[in-house]
Amino acid sequence: MRRAVPIIAAVLLASTATVGSTPGEAVTFTAEQAAAGAVVFNQQCVGCHDGSDAPVLTHPGVWSHWAGRPAYRLYDFITQFMPADRPGILPRENYVLAMAHLLQLNGMAASDNPLSEDVDSLRRQIAPLARP
Repeated sequence: MRRAVPIIAAVLLASTATVGSTPGEAVTFTAEQAAAGAVVFNQQCVGCHDGSDAPVLTHPGVWSHWAGRPAYRLYDFITQFMPADRPGILPRENYVLAMAHLLQLNGMAASDNPLSEDVDSLRRQIAPLARP
């Protein structure tokens, strides 16, 4: 639980930052990305995000911090702070895959359009306002 407090504080700080452009596209990912992201999540994330040391990532309180915000904010947060014991160590593609898995876990449907690592694309895409 000691690790959860700084991580939750970082989530709150990251969620209050603003981005210069107004996002307008719905965030998208493919089923293949979500499936590959499940593998990354199970190897790198579930050890903490099982609810014991860090929040379960399908909890509505966690999702509310990202809802309606540019997808880049979530991507930026996880690339800077995750995994908590080795932040930023994963390849960028693995962060995108894990993010696709998280979006699917929170009720978003996959599409034919992949989630991109491109920062400008992520800034234009928004997370849904509420869990479907």
